[in-house]
Amino acid sequence: MAGPHAQIHQGIPQIDIELSISDKIIDFIEEELDLAIRVGILRDTRLVAHKLKDAFLDVFGTPEYLMKKATPLSLNDNEVHDCIQYVSPNTGRPMLWK
Repeated sequence: MAGPHAQIHQGIPQIDIELSISDKIIDFIEEELDLAIRVGILRDTRLVAHKLKDAFLDVFGTPEYLMKKATPLSLNDNEVHDCIQYVSPNTGRPMLWK
């Protein structure tokens, strides 16, 4: 354990910290979690949320790829690019370009 986790654990040795990164929606009680950082709209009204920061998705490509295919200037340009789309675990569908 290193960094901030070590400092917390040193100050409160009886606390266990486990970091799990996932894009699935989880049940706090079933997963035995006390805290989560989420992106998006809070749908579970039993939870208490505090906004940390705005989050944005972006499009990335290597310089070599962009030299070959050109830099997209609009969302319509993505139709000619080899994109890896994010598939939502909630719907099973690819996220739409907006």
